[in-house]
Amino acid sequence: MNFLSPLSSLFFLTIPAILLLYMLKRTYQDTPIASHMLWNRVLREQEANRPWQRLRSRLLLLIQLLAAVLLVLALMNPAWLRPADKTSEAVIVIDRSASMLARSSLGDRTLLEQAIAEAGSWVSAQPASRPITLIVSGEQPQLIAAKVSNPSQVKELLNAIEPDYRHNDHAAALSLANAMYSDKQEGEIHYWTDMRVHDAEEMNELKLNAPLQVHTPEPVTRSNNDTSIVYYGVTAAGDSKDSKDSWDGTATIHNDSAESKTVTVHFYLEQDKQPAASKTINIPPGEWKDAAVQNLPGAAYYRAEIEQAGDPYSLDNTAYSFGSASSKVKVMLVTKGNLFLEKALQLAGVETTKLNPDQYVPSSGGKDTEADWILLDGLADKYSKDKQWAKLLDSRPVWMIEHPSLAEDRQAAPVSTAVQLKQHPVTAYLSFTDTHIGRMAKVDRTAEMDAIVTYGGVPAIYAGMKEGHPRLHFTFDLQETDLPLRPEFPVLITQAVEWMSGGSQLHLGTATAGAPIDVTLQASTTAAEWIPLHASSGLPKQPVDMDIPLAAAQSMNAPGIPGLYQLRESNEEGKVISSRFMAVRIAAAESAELARTEQQLLAPEAASEVRESSPDKPQSALLEQWVSIQGWMALLILLLIMGEWEVYRRGHAG
Repeated sequence: MNFLSPLSSLFFLTIPAILLLYMLKRTYQDTPIASHMLWNRVLREQEANRPWQRLRSRLLLLIQLLAAVLLVLALMNPAWLRPADKTSEAVIVIDRSASMLARSSLGDRTLLEQAIAEAGSWVSAQPASRPITLIVSGEQPQLIAAKVSNPSQVKELLNAIEPDYRHNDHAAALSLANAMYSDKQEGEIHYWTDMRVHDAEEMNELKLNAPLQVHTPEPVTRSNNDTSIVYYGVTAAGDSKDSKDSWDGTATIHNDSAESKTVTVHFYLEQDKQPAASKTINIPPGEWKDAAVQNLPGAAYYRAEIEQAGDPYSLDNTAYSFGSASSKVKVMLVTKGNLFLEKALQLAGVETTKLNPDQYVPSSGGKDTEADWILLDGLADKYSKDKQWAKLLDSRPVWMIEHPSLAEDRQAAPVSTAVQLKQHPVTAYLSFTDTHIGRMAKVDRTAEMDAIVTYGGVPAIYAGMKEGHPRLHFTFDLQETDLPLRPEFPVLITQAVEWMSGGSQLHLGTATAGAPIDVTLQASTTAAEWIPLHASSGLPKQPVDMDIPLAAAQSMNAPGIPGLYQLRESNEEGKVISSRFMAVRIAAAESAELARTEQQLLAPEAASEVRESSPDKPQSALLEQWVSIQGWMALLILLLIMGEWEVYRRGHAG
């Protein structure tokens, strides 16, 4: 027998208190007296009476002590383990997030396929009449089957499960399974997962109503051996950006493993099967490294793929890029000096005209009239109050970088290092992991822009449109952070430049699988569809096409499978009037889980112990369940109290 609430044993301290009350209690005997004159003697005896007395055997005392002991034991919730009822309802939860598509080391199939096979074997071992509920994870968990007592039907539904490449809410899936036992504890929950979950802390805070068994289709001691393409960009080659015939490609590779890796990066043109160029690099453990090639031929889009032996996860081995605008972007950079920013703009293929804000005054016919857009590094107040500057800024796309004031009422300090990203072309491929921002300007642009990056609860980057012009606003000074030292910095600047420049009219950039996207269709469009052109490595062939309801076209969702797509629009005559490319990738939160060197520990508070099973640590298919006797003890205490009252009523206090 075990006690589920051992801390309640502190209430045993009430036992000495009961004994103390009896020791301090004065006792008297009924004595007939002849005259009230004798009360003086009684009073003198009362003054001389000692409160501490030797305990005598009293029935009422024994009953009260026994009741107190039983009450404390009941509060400690005594229980014992018994095998769970094999005929009770069972809930199966399948983790179908992107990390489950890693190849298993135990066979030539993915972890998701192995989990489905193991779950099917478990179902076959159960009685045919046992009701089984099936739940799968996703952006919103889905109830696939409810209390199905047909094993063949359950296995058929298991085999039909498809992966979900969006942000998966694992805590919501486990909470939905727990809701099936809200009114009872008979049953069990079986959860198949690789334990690479981003919300493990939230899951561990759940109080489950039924025992939980976690099944891992891969040994939990397995090390991470993954390498991935975190960014791929293509820019026009040479000093002149006016040529479409020669392009330079750069792919940034991250080694997530604990060992150095030698990988070969192949650079393809559109759907070519033979690479136009290849580059072999060696990457230290946990580091980033660029693979760069020059003089790629012109193409509508470009594809980079990693070739590495033993890489268990191929979904992040493919990336796509679209050529930047053929003509060089001209930017007016107003700054007192920012070496990191100037270098990053140069690498992004931008032609900058650097101006000192203390010396330059906007004027008609000046250098500002030739700029495609303006980048203001600091002095935000000066620009907004000056009429000439305000007129210029209203006529161009503007990217503003704040230099927070030292005044406490004009700066905001982040409360943590937590980063929240909103789907946007500027934040694609970025995570801002381990980036430190000490302070930010206290500005509110929510009325006209969206906060696409929030750092420590404070908006760090705003993005939006004003009168058709892109607007970008950084609330922190780049030179006060370590962001310029991070590998993501040139990626951030390049993507910001592409968005500020309007991008190419031939592509829609990069989006997360299944995420909402803002797309403007042509005025004469009567039909639109997504055409899959290329699937990311390791994925099956996508559907032939996906029609887009025009009523929802302005707020449509990106395709749900990573790869390269073409948005094709047609008019009433069926003629194609617009074709634009878009790359689709897995959710950033799911990508981050692949970089973990260890799986997360799942230990929510369950109705019995949480048990784990894996190929290297199997468990029996039958769980054990706590059976409490707290109710029976409460009944016994009630009977004792009734007996105590009867003793007291009859005056048998001892």
